Amino acid sequence: MSGLEWDESLALGVEPIDTQHRTFLAMAVDLHHALLAAPFAEYLQARRRAVEGLERYVATHFEDEEAWMARLRYPGLPEHRRRHEEFRGMVRRFAASLGSPSPALGSDVMREMILWFRLHIAQEDQKIVKG
Repeated sequence: MSGLEWDESLALGVEPIDTQHRTFLAMAVDLHHALLAAPFAEYLQARRRAVEGLERYVATHFEDEEAWMARLRYPGLPEHRRRHEEFRGMVRRFAASLGSPSPALGSDVMREMILWFRLHIAQEDQKIVKG
């Protein structure tokens, strides 16, 4: 998925958070490709593992990011938490899409999540470091 890879314009300058963001984008792009290319039996297993991995990743990353914002006493933390919950909803939607036999549905939801995450970093997360 061209254009969805990490680029330094997304860097916050907070290495643990930047590393997590890079990891998520790489993981999501790889997953997207795997979902499109996998034979059906492997596809079903890949989808199940993908949701479990995304749920774990999102929970850990958002907890770390919100703890960092709390330490900074970031005034926009409540709204930022709401946006994180929006993304958790997308992950749940992705999980629900896995019941569909159509790889395109899961792929479309995955693409939407990647775009949301990238936009979130570029706009919302950048507000934190720019104060």
